[in-house]
Amino acid sequence: MNIIYDVILKKIEKDILSYNSQLQAPATDREIKSVKQSSKNILKVNLPEEYLTFLKKCNGLDYNGTVIYATDRKPIVGYDDRYIEGIISANLSARDVEMMKQFLIFGESDDLIHTLDLSKNKYRTIEAIGHSLYAEYDSFDQLLDYVLNEAFNM
Repeated sequence: MNIIYDVILKKIEKDILSYNSQLQAPATDREIKSVKQSSKNILKVNLPEEYLTFLKKCNGLDYNGTVIYATDRKPIVGYDDRYIEGIISANLSARDVEMMKQFLIFGESDDLIHTLDLSKNKYRTIEAIGHSLYAEYDSFDQLLDYVLNEAFNM
């Protein structure tokens, strides 16, 4: 099945390979099951299937200033001292700010946060400071396609 962001993800993978690195390994079935259960129990949210599909392709991404959270904290391939945050812990930290409790956060880019607005069931990119709406998407796949294209073209 072709997914809207597959083309740009392949370009990113090729770029990463040119630096003698690689994408994060795909999440295992056990990791997917665990993060789904943790999200339901801790965040009280069912993770979108589209996000889980992405994790099955690569378990998190850190590329050109853009981070998409992994199932849990993972070392970045090729580094001993850099990590991709897990979605549960990242969301728990963000929820220290009352307004952020209405969002499920998938990742960030520079001064932007990539989310699902739970109160409106809309995928949105918001500004990290002030939380103003930056962009809105019909699906997680559209959000990810936009975000990855922006990261690749920086």
